[in-house]
Amino acid sequence: MRYLMILGIAGLVFASTSAMAINIPNETPHAAELSVWEIYNDLYGTGFTSNVDLDVMRIVDLQTFMIPLGQDLVIEAQARYAYVVSEFGYYTPAGAPTNYQGIFSVNQVGDVSGLGYTQVLNITDEFGFYLDPAGEGATWHSEQALNWLGDDHMVAYGVDANTMLLCWEDLPLPSQGENNFVAAATQIRPTDPRYDGDYNDLVVEIRFREIVPEPATMILFGLGIAGVALRRFLVA
Repeated sequence: MRYLMILGIAGLVFASTSAMAINIPNETPHAAELSVWEIYNDLYGTGFTSNVDLDVMRIVDLQTFMIPLGQDLVIEAQARYAYVVSEFGYYTPAGAPTNYQGIFSVNQVGDVSGLGYTQVLNITDEFGFYLDPAGEGATWHSEQALNWLGDDHMVAYGVDANTMLLCWEDLPLPSQGENNFVAAATQIRPTDPRYDGDYNDLVVEIRFREIVPEPATMILFGLGIAGVALRRFLVA
């Protein structure tokens, strides 16, 4: 498993163990939808020409997340694009989840950036994200080992030192095609034309930012400093 440890607002530090297979998303076969590289270009003004081209921005084998104690950081999650109705959230503990906490439920499709699907998280435990597509009867995790056949249903791309993009696939992965998914001899993947492996079903932007004190807190902090200074003056 690989987890992302956020050690400071200026950078992201990775800790890795054994990696599992990560696949490049397929180009979407649906004319009304955008492929992952097109979504990335729309959001950030880049000039990628395919998902293979975009792969240089991939954060490889990212599966769980953790903010170390003592770091004044919070995580902002914002849905940017969606092509299925679904719930997005986080779970704890990593590896053996027992608590699932919904962040937002997206019920519109297309560019959903300005529709209020935004939430701030402040979690101290190691955690993972999940996608629960409406009507599909399956919940997909950022940890591959928790998914059916160990498939990777989330791919992550870096944007800058404080931002990443999580792209989700809502259905089982196809057995053949551009991704070249091959099941083990004892595993059977159903054939279904809906299984496209394009990872554009929900695209969530994750931002890491420093905690800024509320104005009232800053006033109290300032009064505290003034009090210390006055006591020192009187003692002197």
